[in-house]
Amino acid sequence: MNTLHRFIWLLVLSSLTSTAYSTDNSNNLQSVAMPVGSYQQQEFVNISAQYTGVIEASREANLSFEFAGKVTQLHVDDFARVERGQLLAEQDVSVLAERKAGIDAALRQQKSETELAQRSYQRVASLYANSRVSEQEFDNANYRYQAALDAVSQLEAEQSQLQLEIAKKKLYAPFSGVITKRITNNNEFVASGQTVFQLVDPQDLRARIGLPSQLYQRFEFKQPVKLDADGLKLTGRLMGRDIQQAQHSRTIDLLFQLEPAPVYPGQLVRATVTNRLEEAGYWIPSTALTSEDKGRWVIYLLDEQQRIHPYAVKVLHMEHEQAYIQGDLPREIVIIEAGLNKVVPGQHITAVGLHP
Repeated sequence: MNTLHRFIWLLVLSSLTSTAYSTDNSNNLQSVAMPVGSYQQQEFVNISAQYTGVIEASREANLSFEFAGKVTQLHVDDFARVERGQLLAEQDVSVLAERKAGIDAALRQQKSETELAQRSYQRVASLYANSRVSEQEFDNANYRYQAALDAVSQLEAEQSQLQLEIAKKKLYAPFSGVITKRITNNNEFVASGQTVFQLVDPQDLRARIGLPSQLYQRFEFKQPVKLDADGLKLTGRLMGRDIQQAQHSRTIDLLFQLEPAPVYPGQLVRATVTNRLEEAGYWIPSTALTSEDKGRWVIYLLDEQQRIHPYAVKVLHMEHEQAYIQGDLPREIVIIEAGLNKVVPGQHITAVGLHP
């Protein structure tokens, strides 16, 4: 026998010896009691998944003054409930008040001068009609009167502008709600548009929930949807869908208008979506699964001689400590439900608690 044939013979002999040893080893192992169960194949499965979102206010605003200035009065604080049109804060108007007083005085003076110019114009116009003054004198009187009227109009415009600026030195609530945060203190200088208060309407709430693109179109506008917030059952109606997919979560946001309920902005809310999976398989305990090399999932089937045999399966879904599996299996299977690390393939076991 040449060297190559001798090497092949040694490999075959080694393999047979190893197989015989493994078989003898499993046969010699003491039978152990193991939990087993019987499971029927299903043609499909309804899979429920929860998607989490957040409750937010439909109306919220960062309130600010239109003009820069020093804050002199803050009439509300954090968490104050306010009504629409309620005065919230005031800015210093002393400089504007001085300017307005000056313009008011100038306007009164200008109106007096305008009355004189008007009477002078009317007198010259009467004389001009009787050809007792020249056209030049008439034009001069008319010019002075029109100039006086223009001066009055300009001062009135400045007066109106100052009145508007003074009015805007007061900050009012645009709608009823709750002051969630006061950002400015008394005697602080604020720039134009700088936030002074954050206002939220807690009576008009909605839920923003991201759903996978293949599911979001299942919801119809205005259709009632059951939601959950910390165990509290809510009813929402779809009011809008985003047209872009979020890059980080690969979901599309849906907005649900909530019916009145004791919930608050920022609270987590969940939507349960049931999807039918048209795949035959079995629901088994997740403890009945074990993984082998390369991530392959295996279950142990029990034969009529009470011996166990490994079968590779594919896990389609896992939920609440259960797994929905698929594999080349009979319609009814009897499997080891837990403790797979205590047994080896081919071992005889004592079945305990057969749960169909």
